Amino acid sequence: MPRIGLFIEMQFGYGTEIAQGVAEFARLRSDWSIDLFDVPTRDLASEMAPWNGQGAIATLATPETLEVARKLSCPVINVTGTLEYPDIPTVRGDDAAIGRAAGEYLLERRFQRLLCAFDSAGAAFRKRGEGFIRTCAQAGRAPLVLDLQVIGYEQMIKQFRELVPPIAAFCCDDRLATIALRAARAANLEVPDDVAILGAGNHAVLCELVHPTLSSVDGDLHRRGVEAAALLDRLLKGETPPANAIEVPPREVVSRQSTNVYAVSDPAIILALRYIREHIGSEFKITAVAAAAGISRRSLEVRLRKAQGHSVQEEIWHQRVVEAKRLLRRREMSITDIAYACGFASASSLSVIFHRQTGMTPRSFRAAVAPRM
Repeated sequence: MPRIGLFIEMQFGYGTEIAQGVAEFARLRSDWSIDLFDVPTRDLASEMAPWNGQGAIATLATPETLEVARKLSCPVINVTGTLEYPDIPTVRGDDAAIGRAAGEYLLERRFQRLLCAFDSAGAAFRKRGEGFIRTCAQAGRAPLVLDLQVIGYEQMIKQFRELVPPIAAFCCDDRLATIALRAARAANLEVPDDVAILGAGNHAVLCELVHPTLSSVDGDLHRRGVEAAALLDRLLKGETPPANAIEVPPREVVSRQSTNVYAVSDPAIILALRYIREHIGSEFKITAVAAAAGISRRSLEVRLRKAQGHSVQEEIWHQRVVEAKRLLRRREMSITDIAYACGFASASSLSVIFHRQTGMTPRSFRAAVAPRM
């Protein structure tokens, strides 16, 4: 029976999801015996050094753990992208895609002014920032960039005081996003009305504990654990390690209170957009949207086109497609069920509108972004 070492700190939540993914795969392999080492990152090296087994999955986040991993006489799979080790088989998040998802999410909410806060000391954070900046640039936006290796908390507060609301900030991990929440309060900015804040990692406890609750890009750590275990299984069977790291795309953006806002100044249009969002899964007439906004249909058409640059019907289609994208990233629902859940009369209706707005069919979009089990 192969002994598999799992060297992952689970204290802060992220490791727990990876471990759950490993456990899911291990249930398919009844001959695996797993040794779990749930200790702080600084102690992983000392736990790993004397261990003897047939394979290991570890967060190699420090030079010390890397040195020990290289000395083990068994395959080791690294599951962190904090540092990069070309000689160690690695399963990590697709950090550029996480940044891209964040950019698309905030741009879909019509923000004109954007900010990216990251820590250049970590490779994963740099890639997330680069993906976000690149996505914004493709839409003609140039976000303000704050590198927490260069500026400190007090400087962040100063930068926030100089912002012209409304603005949307992407922070390359959830802990950094909580710092941004505190900095915004210190700068007398309201979240999300003055500054919308989006994190990355979707640490459920952290995101739900802060006020307002924190929206975050879900990097699909559970899938990372599944893929790491599957790779280790292949190596134990004699397969050659892959030349490049396996990158797991983000699952979705989980919306919470910190981004529950639209970057428009017209209060009637805010009410209209909110009505569309809240009724996205049902059929409704444009007159119902106008009634919710407290204005006539004609006034709604004129004022929404001024705010958003398109008609009310196009806004409804846009929000339905945004929701369809979110559901397509998950494989739990069929495309027909997704069509109904997004307020379309049929899968063919979804396909027509989806292709018109994205240039892709729902099926091709799903194939591109949602990994198979």
